[in-house]
Amino acid sequence: MAFSPLSTIQEQESFFAHRSRRTVALLVNYFTAGLFHGVVPALVYPLFKIRLGLQGYQANAAQTLLGCAWHGKILLCLLTDCVPIFGRRRTPYLYVGWILVLMIFGSLLILDPALTMDSSDVIDAPTLIFVIAAASVGYLLVDAACDGIMVETVHWDSQIKEQGLVHSSSLSQSTVHAVRFIAELFGTLLIAVGMNSEKYKGGFSFELSLQALFVVLLSVALVALGSTVWGFTETREMRDAEAEAMDANGAVEMPNLQAKLGEFWRIMQQHATWQIAGFGFLQKLCLSFGMDSAPPSQAMHEFWLHTDPFTKNLFLAFSNGVVCVAASIFVHRCLLFSSWHSSLLIALLGGLVVGFPIVMMVVFNVWRSKIFFLIATTITGFSDCIAMVVRMLVVVEIAEPGFESSTYGLVTSVYNLADPVATALSNAIGTHFQVFDKNIEQDSDDVRTRVGILFAALFSIRALVGLGTLPLVPPQQCVARELKARGESSKCKTIVVFSTIGITFFAALAANLLSVFHGTHCLEFAGGMGC
Repeated sequence: MAFSPLSTIQEQESFFAHRSRRTVALLVNYFTAGLFHGVVPALVYPLFKIRLGLQGYQANAAQTLLGCAWHGKILLCLLTDCVPIFGRRRTPYLYVGWILVLMIFGSLLILDPALTMDSSDVIDAPTLIFVIAAASVGYLLVDAACDGIMVETVHWDSQIKEQGLVHSSSLSQSTVHAVRFIAELFGTLLIAVGMNSEKYKGGFSFELSLQALFVVLLSVALVALGSTVWGFTETREMRDAEAEAMDANGAVEMPNLQAKLGEFWRIMQQHATWQIAGFGFLQKLCLSFGMDSAPPSQAMHEFWLHTDPFTKNLFLAFSNGVVCVAASIFVHRCLLFSSWHSSLLIALLGGLVVGFPIVMMVVFNVWRSKIFFLIATTITGFSDCIAMVVRMLVVVEIAEPGFESSTYGLVTSVYNLADPVATALSNAIGTHFQVFDKNIEQDSDDVRTRVGILFAALFSIRALVGLGTLPLVPPQQCVARELKARGESSKCKTIVVFSTIGITFFAALAANLLSVFHGTHCLEFAGGMGC
């Protein structure tokens, strides 16, 4: 098909120059959003646990709340896809997202400068948590819009290449993932290096103050906003030419929000969807009961292992990037044609065999080495990633033809809802064992026994739930396709499954919120010792 709307060489050169700017601007937005993704979780241990002195269960709740916006990303994706602003979708949301980030952090620095001062006495942890969580909505909105633009751009570039029109601005998904990974790594390392002074129980003589950190984040957000203005601003002629070109090449119409929600409801009713969504929720729940996510885990790092923020965040960066990629490669090369039941069982046993003995060695002071413990955490993380990749293979097989993105987004969103539930449940179990920071610091035989029993209980739940949910997973591709083809739709079962997950999620979210407030953190429901 001819590239008729851009008939002259000058028009084509102008068009491709504009698309080159769009590609660069898109990568800048991805890099900046990735930087935020790396910075925020890395703050939990050095800032909230050590500097601000939160209890271990409070630090776990803070980590959950800081990532809470992720649970609504599917809603943000729906907004960017189906609700245009001034007739344009996705691109205006880049402006909205970065302006929201700039307003929140800028207001914090201007209206409440004491919050970012060096003294921990004037820093209010709950306020800081909610400020960062609110700002995360902004950069996740950018991330959602970028995903849509990226898919649209890759599809459009492939059409251009099919017509024999080669240009240098073509975008690949591997480039996007590489930019995002590098940015997340850089963000994590920024905190690892900047927050490792004596105030954070580290060994560096310098530090990055909280105020300086917010200035850095404001600056990169401003750069991203500027790149958006530079790369995505279009003249009316260019916009009309691109629209005509996309129409000529079979561009799809903008989806309707009501139709999209109806599509989600239809997919939710399918037997394969609610069964695999329920499995994913329970799988994420049991995988979250690990050696580094229990209520006393943060205190164990601080008082027993003497883990400095630099080392902990260095392993965090390694786990978030290299380990996940390695697990994906391992599954696709070694386990792709194996039984999914066998693969999940191997992953489950691998985490138990490595994690539980090493935790017991630390608890009972057989060998307390931060490096050894973090290496073991990385190995169990590798096993967990194998289980997650296998689940993704199942999701691909049960995806509705023509609605693959919707099915994947729905099932993945339900999977992520288990994070707050696991944290709240773990904190609630931990409160009955009285293993708070002051107890860990005492390090008595009685405390060690209680911590050991707590970890035994958590690993037992991990094993029982992991084994109990295996029947929900088809053993291989052919069975998954049969479940997809022959499974009957059921409104009643759909309502029961997703309502139960929703109620559990909101109850857990309430427990995590109560954990960080001064007046309610003592509640047993929130993981405290009782008021």
